[in-house]
This record gives sequence, structure tokens and C-alpha cells, in this order.
Amino acid sequence: VLDYQGNFTRIDFTLDDFVGSLSIPELKHKVILGHVWTTFQVSESHGGTDIINNESNGETLYLGSKKSQCRFCFYQKDHEQRKRRGIPLEEAKVKNRFELRYRKEKAQSLAKIISHDLTKLFFELLNGAICFYDRDPNDLGAKVDAKWAAFISNYGAITISLDTIPQSFEKTMSWLIHGVSPSLVFIAQVDQTFHSSL
Repeated sequence: VLDYQGNFTRIDFTLDDFVGSLSIPELKHKVILGHVWTTFQVSESHGGTDIINNESNGETLYLGSKKSQCRFCFYQKDHEQRKRRGIPLEEAKVKNRFELRYRKEKAQSLAKIISHDLTKLFFELLNGAICFYDRDPNDLGAKVDAKWAAFISNYGAITISLDTIPQSFEKTMSWLIHGVSPSLVFIAQVDQTFHSSL
């Protein structure tokens, strides 16, 4: 695709956890306590309760903002399946789902390094962006959380850098016409009305 100047606007990697290797509520709590190293600046979490049945609808942890070109989403897939399909938690095959979402230029950069070993790439991307600890990672003696270390295994770490994409003449002209020109017209009208020169 890249050989033909194809453009990737979004790439998602998903890993399903069939045994419940990690607890999403515990990861959320570690973020709150600061027991995490990450390249992300923002996290948010969601959870809900089915009041009638007194059951949790599951927990979700987001890393990165909604507008970010890279956002991770970790959630309890078994709770989602119980809600959507009406099955007991223990019958859900997937316990947790880990999604790595890349958009725009980050997706384009990622497309250039996708290999045949997608599992290795998934864990390298995860390792390059986040690591959970038993305490504040800046504390002397802080260690990688044991469950996280078992989950992440011995994979390395990579990060996705942004490629500078040259703007086309058409895109620049469109920005001038639709973004700059209306402001210039407004300023000219203000100048004329108030006899000023902004």
C-alpha cells in the first residue's frame, strides 16, 4: 500500500486476555497513585453499575486524550459481553481487551514498521508508552509491578515518531481561503466601521 502512496488514517491493535492476567481496576488505581511511567499526559477512566441487577458494567482505562494521535484503551471485555449478550462473566471467553489506537500521522508512521510478528510489535509499542510499578517509579527501590512484568514478558520497547508530511499547494490554498480570508474580511470591516487600522 505504501509503495502506491497509500495513506493510513487509523491503525488499531487489539490483544485479548483470555485468563485475566491483569486487573483493569488495579491498573486504574495505579494510575491514580502515580505508580506508572508513561509517555501519555492524560488518562481517564469509566465504570458503571447496573443498579437493578446490582452488577458492575465493567471498568475502562484510557491513556491519551480523545484528540491524541495515540490512545490506549484497556477494558473488561467479560463485563461488556455479559451486558451485550446476557452471559455470565465466567462464560465470557475474553476477560480483558487491550487496544492501541493510532491515528493520522502516527498511523502512517506505524504502517511503515508493521512486521509479520504483530504480537511482538504490540508489546513493543506498549512497552514504549507505559509501565506499571509497585510504587512511584521515581522512588528508590521501585520495581516493575510483578503482574505487569509477567504480562509484558521480555519484549523490547519502541516508540512511534511523527514524520513531517509536506503540505500540498492545494491544502495550503484551502487553508488560506477558508481559514485566513474570513478573518481578514472581518478585520477590514472592523477597520472601516471604527476608522481604525488593525
